[in-house]
Amino acid sequence: MLIIYLLHQGLPVDMPDPNGQTALHWAAYQGDDYSVDVLLRWGVDVRTVNNSGFTALHWAIVRGNKKCIKRLIEEGSDVFVTNEEGKSPAVMAQEMNVIPIWQAALKESGRLPDGSVRLKTMSDISTNISIFLIPYLIILWSAASFSFLPIFISIPFAGLMGFIFITMLNKIILPNLYRGHYALIKSPFLSGLFSGSAFWVFIRWVYAILPVTYITSPALNIFFAASFGIAMYCFFRCMFMDPGFVPKAPGINAQKRVIEELIDRNEFDARHYDIVTFVRKPLRSKFCLVKQRVVARYDHYCPWVNNTIGLRNHRLFIIFVLGVEISIFLFLGLTYQYIRQIPADYDNSLKCTITSDNICKVLSYDGFTLIIAGWTAFQLTWVTFLLFVQLFQVSRSLTTKESADAHHSEFPDSLPSSLAGTPSTSDSLLRINNVGKHHKKKTLWSFFLKLLGVDQFYSTVQDAVHTAGSNARAIRKRNPTDFGILRNCRDFWFPDGNYNVLKELEGGQASLGGQHVDYYSLWDLPVGNVNGYESVANHV
Repeated sequence: MLIIYLLHQGLPVDMPDPNGQTALHWAAYQGDDYSVDVLLRWGVDVRTVNNSGFTALHWAIVRGNKKCIKRLIEEGSDVFVTNEEGKSPAVMAQEMNVIPIWQAALKESGRLPDGSVRLKTMSDISTNISIFLIPYLIILWSAASFSFLPIFISIPFAGLMGFIFITMLNKIILPNLYRGHYALIKSPFLSGLFSGSAFWVFIRWVYAILPVTYITSPALNIFFAASFGIAMYCFFRCMFMDPGFVPKAPGINAQKRVIEELIDRNEFDARHYDIVTFVRKPLRSKFCLVKQRVVARYDHYCPWVNNTIGLRNHRLFIIFVLGVEISIFLFLGLTYQYIRQIPADYDNSLKCTITSDNICKVLSYDGFTLIIAGWTAFQLTWVTFLLFVQLFQVSRSLTTKESADAHHSEFPDSLPSSLAGTPSTSDSLLRINNVGKHHKKKTLWSFFLKLLGVDQFYSTVQDAVHTAGSNARAIRKRNPTDFGILRNCRDFWFPDGNYNVLKELEGGQASLGGQHVDYYSLWDLPVGNVNGYESVANHV
Protein backbone atom coordinates (compact mmCIF):
# COMPACT_ATOMS: atom_id res chain seq x y z
CA MET A 1 0.00 0.00 0.00
CA LEU A 2 2.89 2.36 0.76
CA ILE A 3 4.43 1.67 -2.66
CA ILE A 4 1.11 2.47 -4.35
CA TYR A 5 0.87 5.72 -2.38
CA LEU A 6 4.43 6.81 -3.27
CA LEU A 7 3.96 5.97 -6.95
CA HIS A 8 0.83 8.13 -7.07
CA GLN A 9 2.86 10.98 -5.57
CA GLY A 10 5.11 10.97 -8.63
CA LEU A 11 8.09 9.10 -7.19
CA PRO A 12 10.21 7.73 -10.10
CA VAL A 13 9.59 4.01 -10.30
CA ASP A 14 13.10 3.22 -11.61
CA MET A 15 15.05 5.41 -9.17
CA PRO A 16 18.16 3.45 -8.05
CA ASP A 17 19.96 3.45 -4.71
CA PRO A 18 23.79 3.88 -4.48
CA ASN A 19 24.27 0.21 -5.44
CA GLY A 20 22.09 0.55 -8.53
CA GLN A 21 19.24 -1.37 -6.89
CA THR A 22 15.75 -0.23 -7.85
CA ALA A 23 12.56 -0.91 -5.92
CA LEU A 24 11.95 -3.88 -8.22
CA HIS A 25 15.31 -5.41 -7.29
CA TRP A 26 14.52 -5.13 -3.59
CA ALA A 27 10.98 -6.44 -3.94
CA ALA A 28 12.22 -9.46 -5.92
CA TYR A 29 15.02 -10.09 -3.40
CA GLN A 30 12.49 -10.04 -0.55
CA GLY A 31 10.13 -12.37 -2.44
CA ASP A 32 7.36 -9.75 -2.23
CA ASP A 33 5.26 -10.84 -5.21
CA TYR A 34 2.51 -8.28 -4.49
CA SER A 35 4.97 -5.37 -4.67
CA VAL A 36 6.65 -6.88 -7.73
CA ASP A 37 3.26 -7.03 -9.44
CA VAL A 38 2.43 -3.42 -8.53
CA LEU A 39 5.77 -2.13 -9.84
CA LEU A 40 5.48 -4.13 -13.06
CA ARG A 41 2.00 -2.80 -13.77
CA TRP A 42 3.31 0.72 -13.14
CA GLY A 43 5.83 0.24 -15.95
CA VAL A 44 9.14 -0.45 -14.18
CA ASP A 45 12.03 -1.49 -16.41
CA VAL A 46 12.57 -5.23 -15.80
CA ARG A 47 15.92 -5.22 -17.60
CA THR A 48 17.63 -2.74 -15.27
CA VAL A 49 20.83 -4.14 -13.74
CA ASN A 50 22.54 -3.12 -10.53
CA ASN A 51 26.25 -2.41 -10.07
CA SER A 52 26.97 -6.17 -10.02
CA GLY A 53 25.00 -6.90 -13.18
CA PHE A 54 22.07 -8.43 -11.30
CA THR A 55 18.57 -8.04 -12.71
CA ALA A 56 15.44 -8.39 -10.63
CA LEU A 57 15.11 -11.91 -12.07
CA HIS A 58 18.46 -12.89 -10.54
CA TRP A 59 17.29 -11.71 -7.12
CA ALA A 60 13.94 -13.49 -7.44
CA ILE A 61 15.84 -16.72 -8.06
CA VAL A 62 18.01 -16.09 -5.01
CA ARG A 63 14.83 -15.83 -2.96
CA GLY A 64 13.26 -18.80 -4.78
CA ASN A 65 9.83 -17.18 -5.19
CA LYS A 66 8.01 -18.75 -8.15
CA LYS A 67 5.38 -16.01 -8.40
CA CYS A 68 8.03 -13.29 -8.66
CA ILE A 69 10.01 -15.26 -11.24
CA LYS A 70 6.89 -15.96 -13.29
CA ARG A 71 5.71 -12.33 -13.32
CA LEU A 72 9.16 -11.01 -14.24
CA ILE A 73 9.43 -13.43 -17.17
CA GLU A 74 5.90 -12.57 -18.32
CA GLU A 75 6.79 -8.87 -18.39
CA GLY A 76 9.84 -9.39 -20.58
CA SER A 77 12.74 -10.06 -18.25
CA ASP A 78 15.70 -11.54 -20.14
CA VAL A 79 16.07 -15.19 -19.10
CA PHE A 80 19.51 -15.46 -20.73
CA VAL A 81 21.16 -12.31 -19.32
CA THR A 82 24.36 -12.86 -17.29
CA ASN A 83 25.73 -10.89 -14.35
CA GLU A 84 29.35 -9.76 -13.96
CA GLU A 85 30.31 -13.30 -12.95
CA GLY A 86 28.79 -14.68 -16.16
CA LYS A 87 25.90 -16.42 -14.40
CA SER A 88 22.56 -16.61 -16.14
CA PRO A 89 19.28 -17.09 -14.24
CA ALA A 90 19.34 -20.82 -15.10
CA VAL A 91 22.85 -21.19 -13.66
CA MET A 92 21.86 -19.32 -10.51
CA ALA A 93 18.77 -21.51 -10.16
CA GLN A 94 21.03 -24.56 -10.22
CA GLU A 95 23.43 -23.06 -7.68
CA MET A 96 20.56 -22.03 -5.35
CA ASN A 97 18.98 -25.49 -5.71
CA VAL A 98 15.67 -24.09 -7.03
CA ILE A 99 15.59 -25.80 -10.43
CA PRO A 100 12.03 -27.20 -9.92
CA ILE A 101 10.77 -23.69 -9.09
CA TRP A 102 12.60 -22.22 -12.08
CA GLN A 103 11.21 -24.85 -14.46
CA ALA A 104 7.67 -24.40 -13.11
CA ALA A 105 7.90 -20.62 -13.52
CA LEU A 106 9.12 -21.05 -17.10
CA LYS A 107 6.26 -23.39 -17.94
CA GLU A 108 3.57 -21.18 -16.39
CA SER A 109 4.91 -18.10 -18.17
CA GLY A 110 4.77 -19.77 -21.58
CA ARG A 111 8.42 -20.82 -21.93
CA LEU A 112 10.11 -24.08 -22.81
CA PRO A 113 12.53 -25.70 -20.31
CA ASP A 114 15.50 -24.06 -22.08
CA GLY A 115 13.94 -20.61 -21.62
CA SER A 116 12.87 -20.04 -25.21
CA VAL A 117 9.34 -18.83 -25.92
CA ARG A 118 6.77 -21.55 -26.54
CA LEU A 119 5.32 -20.84 -29.96
CA LYS A 120 1.55 -20.72 -30.19
CA THR A 121 0.00 -23.28 -32.47
CA MET A 122 -3.43 -21.59 -32.36
CA SER A 123 -4.83 -18.10 -31.93
CA ASP A 124 -6.61 -17.16 -28.70
CA ILE A 125 -10.03 -17.32 -30.37
CA SER A 126 -9.31 -20.71 -31.94
CA THR A 127 -8.04 -22.00 -28.60
CA ASN A 128 -11.20 -21.01 -26.75
CA ILE A 129 -13.46 -22.39 -29.45
CA SER A 130 -11.57 -25.70 -29.52
CA ILE A 131 -11.67 -26.05 -25.73
CA PHE A 132 -15.38 -25.26 -25.76
CA LEU A 133 -16.22 -27.80 -28.49
CA ILE A 134 -14.05 -30.73 -27.40
CA PRO A 135 -16.58 -31.83 -24.72
CA TYR A 136 -19.19 -32.16 -27.49
CA LEU A 137 -16.99 -34.81 -29.11
CA ILE A 138 -16.17 -36.50 -25.80
CA ILE A 139 -19.87 -36.88 -24.94
CA LEU A 140 -20.71 -38.10 -28.45
CA TRP A 141 -17.89 -40.64 -28.47
CA SER A 142 -18.64 -41.92 -24.95
CA ALA A 143 -22.38 -42.24 -25.53
CA ALA A 144 -21.83 -43.98 -28.89
CA SER A 145 -19.32 -46.40 -27.32
CA PHE A 146 -21.71 -47.45 -24.58
CA SER A 147 -24.57 -47.69 -27.08
CA PHE A 148 -23.02 -49.86 -29.77
CA LEU A 149 -20.26 -51.83 -28.05
CA PRO A 150 -20.39 -54.53 -25.37
CA ILE A 151 -19.87 -53.15 -21.87
CA PHE A 152 -16.49 -54.84 -21.37
CA ILE A 153 -15.23 -53.15 -24.54
CA SER A 154 -17.05 -49.80 -24.28
CA ILE A 155 -15.65 -48.87 -20.83
CA PRO A 156 -11.93 -49.15 -21.72
CA PHE A 157 -12.56 -47.81 -25.23
CA ALA A 158 -14.41 -44.72 -23.97
CA GLY A 159 -11.77 -44.25 -21.27
CA LEU A 160 -8.97 -44.47 -23.82
CA MET A 161 -10.56 -41.94 -26.15
CA GLY A 162 -11.31 -39.63 -23.24
CA PHE A 163 -7.66 -39.87 -22.17
CA ILE A 164 -6.54 -39.02 -25.73
CA PHE A 165 -8.84 -35.99 -25.90
CA ILE A 166 -7.75 -34.67 -22.48
CA THR A 167 -4.06 -35.24 -23.25
CA MET A 168 -4.40 -33.36 -26.53
CA LEU A 169 -6.18 -30.60 -24.64
CA ASN A 170 -3.51 -30.30 -21.93
CA LYS A 171 -0.46 -30.71 -24.15
CA ILE A 172 -1.42 -28.92 -27.36
CA ILE A 173 -4.44 -26.64 -26.97
CA LEU A 174 -4.49 -25.30 -23.38
CA PRO A 175 -0.85 -24.04 -23.28
CA ASN A 176 -1.65 -21.56 -26.05
CA LEU A 177 -3.67 -19.46 -23.60
CA TYR A 178 -4.09 -21.11 -20.18
CA ARG A 179 -1.25 -22.17 -17.90
CA GLY A 180 -0.60 -22.86 -14.25
CA HIS A 181 -2.83 -24.39 -11.63
CA TYR A 182 -6.49 -24.96 -12.52
CA ALA A 183 -5.86 -24.03 -16.16
CA LEU A 184 -8.66 -26.36 -17.26
CA ILE A 185 -11.10 -24.77 -14.78
CA LYS A 186 -10.23 -21.25 -15.96
CA SER A 187 -10.82 -22.27 -19.57
CA PRO A 188 -14.23 -22.74 -21.28
CA PHE A 189 -13.99 -26.53 -20.85
CA LEU A 190 -16.69 -26.97 -18.19
CA SER A 191 -19.03 -24.53 -19.93
CA GLY A 192 -18.46 -26.60 -23.06
CA LEU A 193 -19.21 -29.75 -21.07
CA PHE A 194 -22.55 -28.32 -19.98
CA SER A 195 -23.50 -26.88 -23.37
CA GLY A 196 -22.37 -30.11 -25.06
CA SER A 197 -24.64 -32.10 -22.75
CA ALA A 198 -27.50 -29.71 -23.50
CA PHE A 199 -26.82 -29.96 -27.24
CA TRP A 200 -27.07 -33.75 -27.35
CA VAL A 201 -30.16 -33.66 -25.12
CA PHE A 202 -31.77 -31.30 -27.60
CA ILE A 203 -30.74 -33.44 -30.59
CA ARG A 204 -32.19 -36.62 -29.05
CA TRP A 205 -35.38 -34.80 -28.07
CA VAL A 206 -35.93 -33.38 -31.57
CA TYR A 207 -35.03 -36.47 -33.61
CA ALA A 208 -36.05 -39.34 -31.34
CA ILE A 209 -38.30 -38.43 -28.40
CA LEU A 210 -40.51 -35.65 -29.79
CA PRO A 211 -41.77 -37.57 -32.87
CA VAL A 212 -42.90 -40.41 -30.60
CA THR A 213 -44.32 -38.46 -27.62
CA TYR A 214 -45.78 -35.28 -29.08
CA ILE A 215 -49.26 -36.84 -29.19
CA THR A 216 -49.21 -38.81 -25.94
CA SER A 217 -47.37 -36.15 -23.87
CA PRO A 218 -47.93 -32.73 -25.48
CA ALA A 219 -47.79 -30.78 -22.19
CA LEU A 220 -44.49 -32.36 -21.16
CA ASN A 221 -42.95 -31.45 -24.51
CA ILE A 222 -44.21 -27.86 -24.38
CA PHE A 223 -42.96 -27.32 -20.84
CA PHE A 224 -39.62 -28.93 -21.67
CA ALA A 225 -39.16 -26.69 -24.72
CA ALA A 226 -39.98 -23.58 -22.66
CA SER A 227 -37.75 -24.42 -19.67
CA PHE A 228 -34.89 -25.60 -21.91
CA GLY A 229 -35.08 -22.45 -24.02
CA ILE A 230 -35.07 -20.14 -20.99
CA ALA A 231 -32.18 -22.06 -19.40
CA MET A 232 -30.02 -21.83 -22.52
CA TYR A 233 -30.88 -18.16 -23.04
CA CYS A 234 -29.78 -17.34 -19.48
CA PHE A 235 -26.72 -19.58 -19.85
CA PHE A 236 -25.31 -17.66 -22.80
CA ARG A 237 -26.29 -14.31 -21.28
CA CYS A 238 -24.44 -15.20 -18.07
CA MET A 239 -21.44 -16.35 -20.07
CA PHE A 240 -20.92 -13.20 -22.13
CA MET A 241 -22.30 -10.30 -20.08
CA ASP A 242 -20.51 -7.94 -17.72
CA PRO A 243 -21.13 -9.41 -14.24
CA GLY A 244 -20.76 -6.02 -12.57
CA PHE A 245 -17.18 -4.83 -12.98
CA VAL A 246 -16.56 -1.79 -10.77
CA PRO A 247 -15.41 1.02 -13.10
CA LYS A 248 -11.76 2.00 -12.88
CA ALA A 249 -10.75 5.54 -12.02
CA PRO A 250 -10.18 7.56 -15.23
CA GLY A 251 -6.48 8.32 -14.88
CA ILE A 252 -3.74 8.68 -12.29
CA ASN A 253 -5.08 11.95 -10.87
CA ALA A 254 -8.45 10.36 -10.16
CA GLN A 255 -6.70 7.39 -8.52
CA LYS A 256 -4.67 9.79 -6.39
CA ARG A 257 -7.81 11.57 -5.17
CA VAL A 258 -9.32 8.22 -4.16
CA ILE A 259 -6.19 7.30 -2.20
CA GLU A 260 -6.06 10.67 -0.42
CA GLU A 261 -9.72 10.37 0.52
CA LEU A 262 -9.18 6.90 1.94
CA ILE A 263 -6.14 8.09 3.89
CA ASP A 264 -8.19 10.92 5.40
CA ARG A 265 -10.74 8.33 6.53
CA ASN A 266 -8.02 5.98 7.82
CA GLU A 267 -9.20 3.33 5.33
CA PHE A 268 -6.30 3.04 2.91
CA ASP A 269 -5.89 -0.72 3.25
CA ALA A 270 -6.47 -3.87 1.20
CA ARG A 271 -10.00 -4.20 2.56
CA HIS A 272 -11.07 -0.92 0.97
CA TYR A 273 -8.64 -0.55 -1.94
CA ASP A 274 -7.69 -3.02 -4.65
CA ILE A 275 -3.96 -3.17 -5.30
CA VAL A 276 -4.36 -4.69 -8.78
CA THR A 277 -6.88 -2.38 -10.45
CA PHE A 278 -6.30 0.71 -8.23
CA VAL A 279 -10.00 1.15 -7.47
CA ARG A 280 -11.82 1.75 -4.23
CA LYS A 281 -13.67 -1.43 -3.29
CA PRO A 282 -17.37 -0.92 -2.50
CA LEU A 283 -19.09 -2.99 0.16
CA ARG A 284 -19.79 -6.60 -0.87
CA SER A 285 -17.34 -6.41 -3.79
CA LYS A 286 -14.33 -8.63 -4.40
CA PHE A 287 -11.42 -8.89 -6.79
CA CYS A 288 -11.91 -11.85 -9.15
CA LEU A 289 -8.63 -13.69 -9.75
CA VAL A 290 -9.81 -15.12 -13.07
CA LYS A 291 -11.21 -11.92 -14.59
CA GLN A 292 -8.67 -9.63 -12.87
CA ARG A 293 -11.37 -7.08 -12.00
CA VAL A 294 -13.29 -5.98 -8.93
CA VAL A 295 -16.87 -7.26 -9.17
CA ALA A 296 -19.77 -5.56 -7.39
CA ARG A 297 -21.77 -7.82 -5.06
CA TYR A 298 -19.45 -10.65 -5.98
CA ASP A 299 -20.96 -14.10 -5.54
CA HIS A 300 -18.51 -16.59 -7.04
CA TYR A 301 -16.66 -17.55 -10.19
CA CYS A 302 -18.61 -20.27 -12.00
CA PRO A 303 -16.66 -22.48 -14.43
CA TRP A 304 -19.96 -23.90 -15.73
CA VAL A 305 -20.71 -20.52 -17.37
CA ASN A 306 -17.05 -19.47 -17.68
CA ASN A 307 -17.75 -16.14 -16.00
CA THR A 308 -17.96 -14.43 -12.65
CA ILE A 309 -21.38 -14.24 -11.02
CA GLY A 310 -21.97 -10.79 -9.64
CA LEU A 311 -24.53 -8.04 -9.32
CA ARG A 312 -25.66 -7.83 -12.94
CA ASN A 313 -25.93 -11.51 -13.91
CA HIS A 314 -26.83 -13.12 -10.56
CA ARG A 315 -30.59 -13.22 -11.24
CA LEU A 316 -30.06 -14.71 -14.68
CA PHE A 317 -27.71 -17.28 -13.20
CA ILE A 318 -30.30 -18.56 -10.71
CA ILE A 319 -32.95 -18.66 -13.44
CA PHE A 320 -30.50 -20.65 -15.56
CA VAL A 321 -29.91 -23.18 -12.76
CA LEU A 322 -33.65 -23.43 -12.03
CA GLY A 323 -34.38 -23.90 -15.74
CA VAL A 324 -31.80 -26.68 -15.97
CA GLU A 325 -33.27 -28.43 -12.92
CA ILE A 326 -36.78 -28.37 -14.37
CA SER A 327 -35.57 -29.35 -17.85
CA ILE A 328 -33.74 -32.41 -16.52
CA PHE A 329 -36.83 -33.74 -14.74
CA LEU A 330 -39.00 -33.10 -17.81
CA PHE A 331 -36.47 -34.74 -20.14
CA LEU A 332 -36.28 -37.81 -17.92
CA GLY A 333 -40.08 -37.95 -17.90
CA LEU A 334 -40.18 -37.71 -21.67
CA THR A 335 -37.50 -40.39 -21.98
CA TYR A 336 -39.62 -42.68 -19.82
CA GLN A 337 -42.65 -42.06 -22.04
CA TYR A 338 -40.48 -42.71 -25.07
CA ILE A 339 -39.21 -46.02 -23.66
CA ARG A 340 -42.73 -47.15 -22.80
CA GLN A 341 -43.67 -46.95 -26.45
CA ILE A 342 -41.01 -49.37 -27.65
CA PRO A 343 -42.92 -52.03 -29.62
CA ALA A 344 -43.69 -55.09 -27.50
CA ASP A 345 -42.64 -57.38 -30.32
CA TYR A 346 -39.31 -55.63 -30.82
CA ASP A 347 -36.64 -58.27 -31.43
CA ASN A 348 -33.73 -57.57 -29.09
CA SER A 349 -30.63 -58.60 -30.97
CA LEU A 350 -28.29 -57.31 -28.23
CA LYS A 351 -27.24 -59.89 -25.64
CA CYS A 352 -26.41 -58.38 -22.23
CA THR A 353 -24.67 -60.20 -19.40
CA ILE A 354 -24.66 -57.40 -16.78
CA THR A 355 -27.86 -55.37 -17.22
CA SER A 356 -31.42 -56.63 -16.93
CA ASP A 357 -33.43 -57.76 -19.95
CA ASN A 358 -35.53 -54.56 -19.96
CA ILE A 359 -32.51 -52.28 -19.94
CA CYS A 360 -30.84 -54.49 -22.51
CA LYS A 361 -33.89 -54.13 -24.73
CA VAL A 362 -33.80 -50.32 -24.47
CA LEU A 363 -30.06 -50.26 -25.17
CA SER A 364 -30.64 -52.33 -28.25
CA TYR A 365 -33.55 -50.15 -29.43
CA ASP A 366 -31.98 -46.71 -28.74
CA GLY A 367 -28.96 -46.97 -26.50
CA PHE A 368 -27.71 -43.49 -27.39
CA THR A 369 -30.81 -41.80 -25.96
CA LEU A 370 -30.68 -43.92 -22.80
CA ILE A 371 -27.01 -43.08 -22.20
CA ILE A 372 -27.69 -39.36 -22.72
CA ALA A 373 -30.60 -39.58 -20.28
CA GLY A 374 -28.38 -41.27 -17.70
CA TRP A 375 -25.69 -38.63 -18.13
CA THR A 376 -28.33 -35.92 -17.81
CA ALA A 377 -29.66 -37.46 -14.62
CA PHE A 378 -26.15 -37.32 -13.16
CA GLN A 379 -26.16 -33.53 -13.66
CA LEU A 380 -28.91 -33.31 -11.05
CA THR A 381 -26.18 -33.56 -8.39
CA TRP A 382 -24.43 -30.22 -8.84
CA VAL A 383 -27.56 -28.51 -10.20
CA THR A 384 -29.68 -29.40 -7.15
CA PHE A 385 -26.92 -28.53 -4.69
CA LEU A 386 -26.27 -25.22 -6.42
CA LEU A 387 -29.95 -24.29 -6.64
CA PHE A 388 -30.54 -24.97 -2.95
CA VAL A 389 -27.46 -22.98 -1.92
CA GLN A 390 -28.33 -20.01 -4.11
CA LEU A 391 -31.97 -19.74 -3.07
CA PHE A 392 -31.11 -20.04 0.61
CA GLN A 393 -28.42 -17.36 0.36
CA VAL A 394 -30.79 -15.02 -1.47
CA SER A 395 -33.34 -15.46 1.34
CA ARG A 396 -30.64 -14.40 3.83
CA SER A 397 -29.21 -11.66 1.60
CA LEU A 398 -25.79 -13.29 1.55
CA THR A 399 -23.47 -14.04 -1.34
CA THR A 400 -21.52 -17.26 -1.70
CA LYS A 401 -18.31 -15.39 -0.91
CA GLU A 402 -19.77 -13.86 2.26
CA SER A 403 -21.10 -17.21 3.39
CA ALA A 404 -17.73 -18.88 2.78
CA ASP A 405 -15.90 -16.10 4.66
CA ALA A 406 -18.14 -16.59 7.67
CA HIS A 407 -17.47 -20.35 7.67
CA HIS A 408 -13.70 -19.89 7.32
CA SER A 409 -13.50 -17.27 10.02
CA GLU A 410 -11.47 -17.78 13.17
CA PHE A 411 -14.58 -16.74 15.08
CA PRO A 412 -17.99 -18.36 14.54
CA ASP A 413 -19.87 -15.10 15.02
CA SER A 414 -17.89 -12.96 12.60
CA LEU A 415 -19.29 -11.15 9.61
CA PRO A 416 -18.16 -11.76 6.05
CA SER A 417 -15.10 -9.70 5.13
CA SER A 418 -17.02 -7.79 2.45
CA LEU A 419 -19.32 -6.47 5.19
CA ALA A 420 -16.59 -5.81 7.73
CA GLY A 421 -16.67 -2.47 9.45
CA THR A 422 -20.27 -2.35 10.64
CA PRO A 423 -20.64 -1.26 14.28
CA SER A 424 -22.44 -4.45 15.27
CA THR A 425 -19.14 -6.35 15.06
CA SER A 426 -15.94 -5.69 17.03
CA ASP A 427 -12.58 -5.46 15.29
CA SER A 428 -11.53 -8.79 16.74
CA LEU A 429 -14.32 -10.51 14.86
CA LEU A 430 -13.23 -9.11 11.52
CA ARG A 431 -10.11 -11.23 11.16
CA ILE A 432 -11.21 -13.53 8.39
CA ASN A 433 -9.07 -16.55 7.75
CA ASN A 434 -9.01 -16.28 3.96
CA VAL A 435 -5.86 -18.33 3.57
CA GLY A 436 -7.28 -21.36 5.31
CA LYS A 437 -5.70 -21.60 8.73
CA HIS A 438 -6.87 -25.16 9.16
CA HIS A 439 -5.08 -26.79 6.27
CA LYS A 440 -6.72 -29.80 4.69
CA LYS A 441 -5.02 -32.27 2.45
CA LYS A 442 -6.12 -31.56 -1.09
CA THR A 443 -7.03 -34.66 -3.04
CA LEU A 444 -8.62 -35.29 -6.40
CA TRP A 445 -11.71 -36.57 -4.59
CA SER A 446 -12.07 -33.41 -2.47
CA PHE A 447 -11.63 -31.27 -5.59
CA PHE A 448 -14.33 -33.30 -7.36
CA LEU A 449 -16.72 -32.82 -4.43
CA LYS A 450 -16.01 -29.10 -4.41
CA LEU A 451 -16.65 -28.90 -8.14
CA LEU A 452 -20.05 -30.54 -7.62
CA GLY A 453 -20.80 -28.08 -4.80
CA VAL A 454 -21.07 -30.73 -2.07
CA ASP A 455 -19.00 -28.73 0.44
CA GLN A 456 -21.03 -25.55 -0.05
CA PHE A 457 -24.27 -27.53 0.11
CA TYR A 458 -23.25 -29.10 3.43
CA SER A 459 -22.32 -25.71 4.89
CA THR A 460 -25.61 -24.23 3.71
CA VAL A 461 -27.61 -27.05 5.28
CA GLN A 462 -25.83 -26.32 8.56
CA ASP A 463 -26.75 -22.66 8.22
CA ALA A 464 -30.36 -23.55 7.49
CA VAL A 465 -30.55 -25.70 10.62
CA HIS A 466 -29.01 -22.99 12.80
CA THR A 467 -31.21 -20.29 11.28
CA ALA A 468 -34.33 -22.34 12.00
CA GLY A 469 -33.22 -23.02 15.58
CA SER A 470 -33.65 -21.10 18.78
CA ASN A 471 -30.72 -18.80 18.00
CA ALA A 472 -32.12 -17.80 14.60
CA ARG A 473 -32.67 -14.18 15.62
CA ALA A 474 -29.10 -13.83 16.91
CA ILE A 475 -27.71 -15.33 13.70
CA ARG A 476 -29.73 -13.01 11.49
CA LYS A 477 -28.78 -10.04 13.61
CA ARG A 478 -25.11 -10.54 12.79
CA ASN A 479 -25.82 -9.92 9.10
CA PRO A 480 -26.61 -6.21 8.55
CA THR A 481 -27.86 -6.88 4.99
CA ASP A 482 -30.58 -9.27 6.19
CA PHE A 483 -33.91 -7.43 6.18
CA GLY A 484 -36.09 -10.52 6.43
CA ILE A 485 -36.87 -13.19 3.85
CA LEU A 486 -39.59 -11.30 1.97
CA ARG A 487 -37.67 -8.03 1.84
CA ASN A 488 -34.45 -9.82 0.83
CA CYS A 489 -36.17 -11.68 -2.00
CA ARG A 490 -37.89 -8.52 -3.26
CA ASP A 491 -34.60 -6.63 -3.22
CA PHE A 492 -32.91 -9.38 -5.20
CA TRP A 493 -35.59 -10.31 -7.72
CA PHE A 494 -37.44 -6.98 -8.15
CA PRO A 495 -35.02 -4.12 -7.40
CA ASP A 496 -36.69 -0.72 -7.50
CA GLY A 497 -39.99 -2.36 -8.43
CA ASN A 498 -38.71 -3.75 -11.74
CA TYR A 499 -40.56 -7.05 -12.28
CA ASN A 500 -38.70 -8.08 -15.44
CA VAL A 501 -36.29 -10.62 -13.97
CA LEU A 502 -34.61 -11.16 -17.35
CA LYS A 503 -33.66 -7.50 -17.70
CA GLU A 504 -30.07 -6.48 -17.06
CA LEU A 505 -29.48 -4.13 -14.15
CA GLU A 506 -28.29 -0.70 -15.18
CA GLY A 507 -24.76 -0.21 -13.93
CA GLY A 508 -24.61 -0.84 -10.20
CA GLN A 509 -28.25 0.06 -9.55
CA ALA A 510 -30.12 -2.25 -7.17
CA SER A 511 -32.06 -2.32 -3.91
CA LEU A 512 -31.07 -3.13 -0.34
CA GLY A 513 -33.49 -3.03 2.56
CA GLY A 514 -36.09 -1.51 0.26
CA GLN A 515 -33.82 1.43 -0.54
CA HIS A 516 -32.15 2.29 -3.83
CA VAL A 517 -28.38 1.71 -3.79
CA ASP A 518 -25.54 1.90 -6.28
CA TYR A 519 -23.24 -1.07 -5.68
CA TYR A 520 -20.46 0.63 -7.65
CA SER A 521 -20.23 3.28 -4.92
CA LEU A 522 -21.74 1.56 -1.88
CA TRP A 523 -19.55 2.84 0.94
CA ASP A 524 -22.30 2.71 3.60
CA LEU A 525 -25.12 0.28 4.24
CA PRO A 526 -28.60 1.83 4.33
CA VAL A 527 -30.05 2.80 7.69
CA GLY A 528 -32.94 0.53 8.61
CA ASN A 529 -34.56 -1.69 11.15
CA VAL A 530 -33.02 -5.11 10.61
CA ASN A 531 -34.78 -7.92 12.43
CA GLY A 532 -35.70 -5.62 15.28
CA TYR A 533 -32.43 -3.72 15.67
CA GLU A 534 -30.94 -0.63 14.12
CA SER A 535 -28.08 -1.19 11.70
CA VAL A 536 -25.99 1.69 10.42
CA ALA A 537 -22.76 1.06 8.57
CA ASN A 538 -19.70 3.16 9.16
CA HIS A 539 -18.01 4.82 6.21
CA VAL A 540 -16.51 1.82 4.45
